[in-house]
Amino acid sequence: MVTWATIPESHINGILLGYVTILDDIDEQYYGCDQTMKIEGLEKSKVYKIRVAGYTSKGLGNFSDDVIAITNIDGRS
Repeated sequence: MVTWATIPESHINGILLGYVTILDDIDEQYYGCDQTMKIEGLEKSKVYKIRVAGYTSKGLGNFSDDVIAITNIDGRS
């Protein structure tokens, strides 16, 4: 489970429509409207770099700094 803080209003250009989450080593982007995202199918006991950005009707915002996460032995983060 990945969770992040709300983007401050002063940093949003337009109406916030949702978020995109990217993990390194995975050629897939995860889109959602909540500040929490469950990502399944990860490798067990692996280190991932995660970045999140908000998007509006005007486009994608800046990505966050990388956050390091390690999955549990059962593959859940």
